[in-house]
Amino acid sequence: MNYFDVEISKIKKEVDVIDNVAEVVGKCSRRIDNVLPTLNSVGLSSIVPALNTVKYELDIEKYECNSLKSALLNIILQYVKQEIMLAGNQMSLGDIIKEFGQYIGDIIEDFLDGLSDVDPYEVDSILFDGNGEYGGDQGAPRKLSEDEKKELYELIQDNIPHHDFTQEELEAFLERANSEGCGYVALTNSIFMYYENNPDGFEEAFGYPMYNEDGDLNYNMLFIDLYSSVDGIHPDTGQWYPFMNYDAEEDGGILGYNQWMDETGNGTGSESREYYINQFMEEHGVESHYDSQVNVTPQNFQEISESGQTVIIRFHHGNIYDSSGEAHAIHGGHAMVVTGVTGDGRYIVSSWGDEYYIDPNENAMFLDDDGNTIDTSFSFDTVTYE
Repeated sequence: MNYFDVEISKIKKEVDVIDNVAEVVGKCSRRIDNVLPTLNSVGLSSIVPALNTVKYELDIEKYECNSLKSALLNIILQYVKQEIMLAGNQMSLGDIIKEFGQYIGDIIEDFLDGLSDVDPYEVDSILFDGNGEYGGDQGAPRKLSEDEKKELYELIQDNIPHHDFTQEELEAFLERANSEGCGYVALTNSIFMYYENNPDGFEEAFGYPMYNEDGDLNYNMLFIDLYSSVDGIHPDTGQWYPFMNYDAEEDGGILGYNQWMDETGNGTGSESREYYINQFMEEHGVESHYDSQVNVTPQNFQEISESGQTVIIRFHHGNIYDSSGEAHAIHGGHAMVVTGVTGDGRYIVSSWGDEYYIDPNENAMFLDDDGNTIDTSFSFDTVTYE
């Protein structure tokens, strides 16, 4: 997405020309200053008035150059201000530096700082350090090679011993995990954040390494372990329920429903995530605490994060933006770990293994099938471990 119709970064060359002219003019004026005291002693006092006139003109020229530069930079600033406001305030200083270079970023840094009272902050974690994936991706397991999937299939069978899976059912299981796994991935990310400085403790708790053979975090293994351990259990009863993912509109009559071949799920909410993570972590000897409807703002996010809480946003019917500024529409609900805030008050989140941004002031106002407006909404949960 291009935010600007005018290629503002190219104006730097013009400003540099003005700077160079001002510098040359200034040097000439200073040389005249240095020469003037010597002229009387060598009998050239008659040219002093003429040189003073030249020096005056040079000083005026330098002043005009600086005025022109100031006016040009002000035009740039006003243009950038309007474009940012028209774009829904989607650009952070980092976006602008990436798009136009540090020079343009310096010009508007003060303006962006004035957009909100938020200090930019990002969670200091190996999950979100820019090397490799940016958190887990619920769609990654189904994209693995058949050899790579074997370990996951064995884990699924071990976690659901009361059913003997066929190959087709295992493939359907990974498809279903992709369709409804965002909440589980958010929890997976939170577990890795807890263990990131304790890989030995991770392996002792879960029985497999924290890092895979490629040296990457074992996202797929932990995600599928969590998902297959608890997804079929009804949070109200604690018992296996075969119709957890049943949807009459998608799956037809309930008598012909086959839970093992269902490739779509109903996702998780705050209550079910609380139950699932508590169950899963208790089985592995760790106590977890899950809180819903937590008051999280761009202003207090850093304090909450540094207290050891992982923040999960429950986002409904809105846009999230990738690093290039392109909007990705979320129809329905989506759960993501919040990894930071920008200086202009947006949330940074991990979704599908990439970095995205959410503007809390934007209302996408989607339309449902009946033409009714659906407003964007969101709330926050937190999870901690000990």
